[in-house]
Amino acid sequence: MNDMECLLNRTTFLVDGFSLYHSAREVAHDSGAVSTRWLDVYSLLLSYLPDLGRYAQLHEMYYFSAHAMHLKVKNPGAMADYRDYVTCLRASTIQVETGGDLSARLLTLLQEDEFDTAVIVSGETDIAHALRTAKQLYPHKEICFAFPYGQQNRELEDLAGKSFFIREKRYIKYQLPNPVVISPDCIIHKPGNW
Repeated sequence: MNDMECLLNRTTFLVDGFSLYHSAREVAHDSGAVSTRWLDVYSLLLSYLPDLGRYAQLHEMYYFSAHAMHLKVKNPGAMADYRDYVTCLRASTIQVETGGDLSARLLTLLQEDEFDTAVIVSGETDIAHALRTAKQLYPHKEICFAFPYGQQNRELEDLAGKSFFIREKRYIKYQLPNPVVISPDCIIHKPGNW
């Protein structure tokens, strides 16, 4: 291993998709923007990498979300819109885990020494217990929070020690193209209500 490899900071983002989605809706409402749900999560988070230090290098990006099964009967089009959006995220090299557990993934990645810094994109307190455990077992690893718009959480902020806020201007700036061309046979258009 050379000196430069020793300096690199393997940075992994773990995204609470539910939290980020609802913050995007809030940005659209508060800013009067047409819509910000067609969010380019990869580019948005990559734009914060320089803020994490000179040697921060993207290692992995995980997006955790559950299918909104309650909408299956009430609004079946919403399920199709969501599946299309997830397809777009996967095409941008984000690992999408539907039904996955962000807390469990964090602890697994720590155990396997898969990152130097983890950035958790969430404002939900359900991650607090896993964060306490992670800090106790792996004190040399840095875990910080990127709070989605409108979701500051003092408990998580105090636990992590380092955090930042995803600003509304970045939600507006980092939108997926419309359409997203995944292949000549797979072209996905932004849903009309997004």
